[in-house]
This record gives sequence, structure tokens and C-alpha cells, in this order.
Amino acid sequence: MKQIQALVFLLLLPLGAAPKPELYSGTVLAVDEDYCGRSADYLLRMTLVSGSGVNVVLVLAPKWYLHRRKIALRAGDQVEIKAQRSLEEGTLDVITIKIGGKMHTLRDATGKALWKPEPGSEDLIRNICKANGPGKSGG
Repeated sequence: MKQIQALVFLLLLPLGAAPKPELYSGTVLAVDEDYCGRSADYLLRMTLVSGSGVNVVLVLAPKWYLHRRKIALRAGDQVEIKAQRSLEEGTLDVITIKIGGKMHTLRDATGKALWKPEPGSEDLIRNICKANGPGKSGG
């Protein structure tokens, strides 16, 4: 019986340890590019000034994906964000973003990106990022 209880506990542990979504709203301060993403293209990050005046850096998506979905962000835009902290990288990854009354989904509820990287690009980018250190551009 104790083995079954331990097994149930171990199976439920990841559910309790999953990061909870965090909600932010405010004004876009800046949108910038970072080559150290999960794609062969630049990953866009956004700095948001929340209603309480705190700056929050959020990871959006590859530049090409936002362009294809016709999602344009500029400094001064008012947005509402649902984000989730990445356990692997410690970043705040945007799940949904509401701009100008329109909701856009970038990741599913588990935080998995809705875009697909080109085959092999994840390993290439990961190696470039390791060589340059986190958050530094590879080039």
C-alpha cells in the first residue's frame, strides 16, 4: 500500500511543481532581438512597464513567426500578457498577448511554443548561445 501511495505522489509531483501563469498589463517600453532562442531566426523580447511601474522582460517568439501572424509590437503599445516562467531557462515566456483588443496565442497552456523550429536549428542555436553566454547575440 505504501508503494502505491509513493507512486501516486511521484506521479502528481510534476503537476504541483508546474509554474503557474502570471498576468501582466502595461505599456511596451521596448522590443528587441536576441539570437539565443529556439529558432534559426532572432527571438523577440519585450520590456513591459507594468501598472505598478515595474519593468518586466518577456520572451515573445521568433521574429518570422510574429511577422507571419501579423503581430506587430511597438514602444507605447498597451498590452495584456499571460506568461509562464520557463523552468529550463528562467525566462518569462508569453503564452498569450492582447494588443489593441485582439488576443494572440504564442504558446499552449503548458508553455510549448506553437511554432516549429527548422530541423537541426535547436542544437545549432543552443551551441552558439553556450559559446557566447546567456542573452548575448551570436555573431
